[in-house]
Amino acid sequence: MSVFQEVFLITTVKAVILAGGKGTRFWPFSRSHCPKQFLPILHQQSMIADTLRRMLRYLPLEHIYIVSLEEYVPLIREQLPGFPPQNIIIEPMARDTAACIGLSALHMLMADEDPVLITLPSDHYISDPDAFHEALQSAVRRAEQEPCVVTLGVRPTRPETGYGYIRIRTDHSDSAEECAREQRAEQITAVEKFIEKPHLSVAQKIFSDGCHYWNTGTFIWKASTIMHLLKLHLPDLHDILMEMKDFMRNPTDGSETLAVLYGNLNKQSIDYGVIEKCESIYMIPVHYGWDDLGNWNALERTEQPDEQHNVIHGLHQGLDTNRCIIYGTSNQMISTVGVEDMVIVATDDVLLVCHKERTQDIKKVVEQLNQQGYRIFL
Repeated sequence: MSVFQEVFLITTVKAVILAGGKGTRFWPFSRSHCPKQFLPILHQQSMIADTLRRMLRYLPLEHIYIVSLEEYVPLIREQLPGFPPQNIIIEPMARDTAACIGLSALHMLMADEDPVLITLPSDHYISDPDAFHEALQSAVRRAEQEPCVVTLGVRPTRPETGYGYIRIRTDHSDSAEECAREQRAEQITAVEKFIEKPHLSVAQKIFSDGCHYWNTGTFIWKASTIMHLLKLHLPDLHDILMEMKDFMRNPTDGSETLAVLYGNLNKQSIDYGVIEKCESIYMIPVHYGWDDLGNWNALERTEQPDEQHNVIHGLHQGLDTNRCIIYGTSNQMISTVGVEDMVIVATDDVLLVCHKERTQDIKKVVEQLNQQGYRIFL
């Protein structure tokens, strides 16, 4: 029995893997019928399979849940054939992370359980599962002791505008060296505030001060704490979930009503809606390699480039091609001449050519295609 499993004898610990996203910034490889979390981006198995395997080292299968959309249930069953169907929590429609985390907490409480929940994305890269395990151990102990939120933070390696940041609570006169020294001295640190996806000038400033960490999007908290925070900060969402409660006891008869009620929810991320407003929140610094694989540039950070600093998947022949990300299929040749700092992705029906500095805007292209009726390519 592992140390982490011994914790279960004291308190129930469960994990909820969030798997309902569309992954539009990984378009055109990520599509609406098979988004990023169900694709083998880094390994031969899919991202969600990687995530489940990582969690199975610390939790028994019956304590792991997946929350996703009904349209992705066949993919879950196909890729995770041994996963318990009763542990798939189905969202009637996509309403962002606040709704799906609230729905998951409600499922637990309706079963007369109030576990410590590890809510985590299905599509992140983690280089050291053992270090991840140790951080979760500390987080579970704190979340068990008091009604708080515990998150995991990564020291930034660049001024990234696509991530949220966590400022740890320190003396505001502290230098970067003092912040780092304080963090080494105390593993669990109170959080002062969150900064969600800042502009470049702000990201550059907070990157250099040493007192900010990237928000990894993994939160550890009790199910009752989630519902309390939703009631406090997102009362409309909380009220609708409470209204859904009776229909969830008999989803066959109340499925249409559930869909209508859930459809009335505004799309709201848990970060903006709840986490940024919390007062009792702690961070554990983690020192493993981490990436949220939010867009194509992530491959440069998780894979070994060639001598020309290119990351290549599939067949490619290049001349004077440098610092590019080229992603194709095994039966399609991509040839490049005199190309630098580009992302080139070829699928059977779409070719994407994008400068690496503009990969965050791929989502806008997807939105345009949708508005113009080209849904066949989405």
